[in-house]
Amino acid sequence: MLKKNTTCHSKGRGGVTVSRDDRLLKSAKQGKLRAGRKELIRHLDGFRITRQEAIKAKCYNCNGMGECGECDIAGCPLLPFSPYNRHKG
Repeated sequence: MLKKNTTCHSKGRGGVTVSRDDRLLKSAKQGKLRAGRKELIRHLDGFRITRQEAIKAKCYNCNGMGECGECDIAGCPLLPFSPYNRHKG
């Protein structure tokens, strides 16, 4: 598991420092209920996840927190494993 990013901070509401992971976690929790959401939240909460769960989490993140619903980025090395691959059979 990668360490949480503690070097990238910005000022949030009320001048409170918010990390990039905190913003990503908030977005994930508000995102659509699709494949990878649960895994991304678990990762950002500091839990270990499997390789397949990591792929789902990354695809969910890349997919705009489940907004698009399908992926057709031909150059993506994760496309064959993606839950959003519309050509996966």
